[in-house]
Amino acid sequence: MLEHLKARGMDVSLYPYLGYDEIYATFPMYDFHGRMTGFMRYNPSGSKDGKNDLKNAKYYCYLPNKAVGVWGLESIDFSPTIYLVSGMFKAATLHRLGFTSLHVSNIPPKVLKAQLRLMCRPYIAIGDNDDEGRQFVRRHGGFTSPLDVDEMSDQDILNMIKEKGGE
Repeated sequence: MLEHLKARGMDVSLYPYLGYDEIYATFPMYDFHGRMTGFMRYNPSGSKDGKNDLKNAKYYCYLPNKAVGVWGLESIDFSPTIYLVSGMFKAATLHRLGFTSLHVSNIPPKVLKAQLRLMCRPYIAIGDNDDEGRQFVRRHGGFTSPLDVDEMSDQDILNMIKEKGGE
């Protein structure tokens, strides 16, 4: 699993609480007070259709009682702008490049905006170039990327952020 995460562009040394074994990687999710509220489990050979199946789903998110959970708070001091994305590997790619990025796809926009206002920092959403990504950008403000961020070259990401008014 470690080699797979690295191949997906993740610098695992940035995440002291990331858990993994031969089959799964588990990403703890936190609220904005720093409390662990749930987790995302990743199984690269899992089914994209099995969203409620802990063992067989590619991505399984556990957040009880509609708890708020974000991933990427470890990056909060990387850069002045917070980049919002809908995917841990997208956030991890931006972390590796030195940007603050949060995976926030499961948070109601009003709740997220209230929390981000308290941080007194600008934030920009980067959505995928599909209907879901465009909806993500409409909800949070920002732009869509030509490809998923975790599928772009580092230089293309840096150019895109500079072009779109980021750092």
